[in-house]
Amino acid sequence: MTNKIYTLPEGKNVNEMAHSIQMYLMNSESMNVQVLTTEAGQYIIQARAQNGNVGQWFGLDKAIQVTITPCGNNVVTVAIGNGEWLKKSLTMATSMVVLWPLAVTSTVGMVKQGKLPNKIDHAIQMYLAGLSVPVAC
Repeated sequence: MTNKIYTLPEGKNVNEMAHSIQMYLMNSESMNVQVLTTEAGQYIIQARAQNGNVGQWFGLDKAIQVTITPCGNNVVTVAIGNGEWLKKSLTMATSMVVLWPLAVTSTVGMVKQGKLPNKIDHAIQMYLAGLSVPVAC
C-alpha cells in the first residue's frame, strides 16, 4: 500500500479530486469504478478491470482501491492499495507447474497492476496542477 500526503491548492477540494481519479480510472484504464463516501468525509474509490471472468482466470485482471482522507487545512492523505496480488501470485505458482502459459499472462497482469499506483499518482498531480488528465485512445 502506498500512502502520500497532498496539499490541495486554492479552489481544489476532496470531492473533485475523487471525481478526477474516478474519471481517470474509467476513461484511461477502462476500469469499472465505484466511489463510496463515509460520514467522516473519506472517499473510497474501488476499481476493477473490465476483463470479465476469463481475464481473471488467466491472471490479466487488475484491481485497485484508493482511499482519500481529509486531514484538515486543505491536506489529504491518499492511500493506494493494490488488489489481486495474492491471487496473481497463486495463479503464477500453479501455472509454472501445471499450465506454464498462465505464468506469462499472470506476469503481464502483475506488471499492469504494479504500474497503476504511479499512474494514479500522476493523475492526482495533474488534477492538483489544474491540468486535464490525458485519456488513452
